[in-house]
Amino acid sequence: MSTREQILQILEPIATNMGLDLEDVEIKSAGKNSIVQVSIDKDGGINLDEVAQISNKISEALDAQGVLGEKPYTLEVGSPGIDKALTHARHWRRNNGRLVKINFGSNSEVGRIIESDDEKVSIEVKGKTRSILFDKIDKAFIQIEFNPKKSSK
Repeated sequence: MSTREQILQILEPIATNMGLDLEDVEIKSAGKNSIVQVSIDKDGGINLDEVAQISNKISEALDAQGVLGEKPYTLEVGSPGIDKALTHARHWRRNNGRLVKINFGSNSEVGRIIESDDEKVSIEVKGKTRSILFDKIDKAFIQIEFNPKKSSK
């Protein structure tokens, strides 16, 4: 089992007990040190108090488990950035109303998320609604909008 997988197993119950979703863990080398980046989120977003609380719990757990060995590390905890792919139904739900680019096969669509459930998303494309099953989506990313338009639905 990789170090990343071990860390995910350690951190998942911590996040769940705090009502948070563990989105990702990345481990990067920085000279003789490591950087452990942990992404967390929840419906409605996370606040700085929650980040501070889970950071303390994560640090304690990583130190107690010794999964990183004796190598010093820097822990970075925050919410996923806008450039993270939408990979779970909860990501779609949290971005309702936002513009998204969806790649599937050799095609792509850009539209506004109208609604989603556990199996599909409905997006508005040029005034028409289109439903796409999640298992047909290769990748999807939120698009940055400086002057977001209101959905016509």
